[in-house]
Amino acid sequence: MVNSLERLFTEIIETLDRAGQSVSDPYARSQVFAVIDILTNLASRVEWKRSDLEATISDLQGLFGEIVHLLGRNGACPAALTALREQLSSAATVQPGEDLVVERQRLSRLLIHAMERFAATRTQLPEAMADEIDQLCNAYLRRQLDRDVALVRRPMFRRMSQA
Repeated sequence: MVNSLERLFTEIIETLDRAGQSVSDPYARSQVFAVIDILTNLASRVEWKRSDLEATISDLQGLFGEIVHLLGRNGACPAALTALREQLSSAATVQPGEDLVVERQRLSRLLIHAMERFAATRTQLPEAMADEIDQLCNAYLRRQLDRDVALVRRPMFRRMSQA
């Protein structure tokens, strides 16, 4: 699951507030509280980038489509996964609504549910199919992590160490 921006901002602000309480230099402390003020005002104006949300949703839908295809191959879908297969099939083909954050959260929760169901019913699947589903899910998670890491700017260790 992806944290909400509201939660991320709240945690950053609370952390800075706790840190600011222990800063003894009045100038440095005022700078910490100025940053808190800026973040507090910025928090209600920032939203996830639409193209990132669309990429995640598209990737999840592609993953669900591949899993549905695997479960339908040779009629191999066990009865315990029939309802899940239908959910994944529907999620793979439905057009997302306007609120892409809600859609990403819904599909992410469905992925978690699917992974839990696959783990619980693994013995009912052919071993090769279970392994392939695991590989597909792991590949999706790696792609998502790579996308997230690519968005993170390099830390300023040099400047931090000089402070």
